[in-house]
Amino acid sequence: MRRNIWSLEATRGAPPMRIARWGHFGRPVLLFPSAGADYLEVERFGLIAAAADLITAGRIKIYSVDGGAARAWLQRGGDSESGHAARRVEDERIDGIVVPHIRRDCHSSDIEIIVAGAALGAYSALASLCRAPQTFCAALGMSGVFEHLGYLRGPLERSSDPTAALPAFATLVAAAPAAARARQVRLAVARGDFEDPAETARVAETLRGAGIPHRVELWGEEHAHSWSTWRAMLPQLLAELT
Repeated sequence: MRRNIWSLEATRGAPPMRIARWGHFGRPVLLFPSAGADYLEVERFGLIAAAADLITAGRIKIYSVDGGAARAWLQRGGDSESGHAARRVEDERIDGIVVPHIRRDCHSSDIEIIVAGAALGAYSALASLCRAPQTFCAALGMSGVFEHLGYLRGPLERSSDPTAALPAFATLVAAAPAAARARQVRLAVARGDFEDPAETARVAETLRGAGIPHRVELWGEEHAHSWSTWRAMLPQLLAELT
């Protein structure tokens, strides 16, 4: 499948922002790496091929970027201060570089973007929607690692929870209730090896309390925390929204 790659200059002396795109038309989907990997991880592990029918039909275009914040969490052993600093930098790069690039590429100054990811990528997707609901219309989280437990050491602050960005959504609800109701979250988790349905259930409860439209899909014990599971989940979830 045809792939386009850009390397966009960043500020503050940061390395260039690498962005890949698969597809030629349709709703833009920003797909985050699973655990701080590079922008081509989603292709190497088959997520692009899994969504090929939707891409070739012109229903979606998939974009991917480097997973900078998740990489910082993992490389620094869960150090809270370093992790939050990396998250703030990544948020700035997504808002200031990636989103404008996607909109230019789509020839639309206000097109809304779906965000998606697996494991820590699900955290990034949900955090993006909660932080900027005026930009992202839906978040898809597969086997989400939202609390970072099991990956990181040390205490975690409330600000490491993606739902801490919910005040931005509350503002949207008050200012534009019709737009707010159009925002959606889809969370899929399985009961197989290394999955944690209880973690997803806790996030869903927070979303329910905030009035954010969402749905949780519980897959069976034959699905583990693995790429084969996410290759099955991704096209199904995207087809529901596009």
